[in-house]
Amino acid sequence: MGQWVGELRKRKDRLLPERRARLDALGFVWDEIEAKWEEGFQSLQRYHEREGHCRVPSTHCEQGYQLGQWVNRQRRAQATLSPERRARLDALGFVWKVH
Repeated sequence: MGQWVGELRKRKDRLLPERRARLDALGFVWDEIEAKWEEGFQSLQRYHEREGHCRVPSTHCEQGYQLGQWVNRQRRAQATLSPERRARLDALGFVWKVH
């Protein structure tokens, strides 16, 4: 199954429109990296709404998601994050330097 999914992702621009539409209707994830980042960001949004800040403890899990680790990865990748991702984090009040 994993190989099949990988091949679909590679060939998405060559798939028949009907097949792509059927996969889209199922919620098929075309970009797994983007989907994982969105999952982390949504977890951070929930945390922010509840706690009123983005200073997530490094060991914190948000509904089973290891949000503290995700936040730490964003801080380490600050220089290489896309401007869009940085802007979204900044809009939430993301804390880039903890100390």
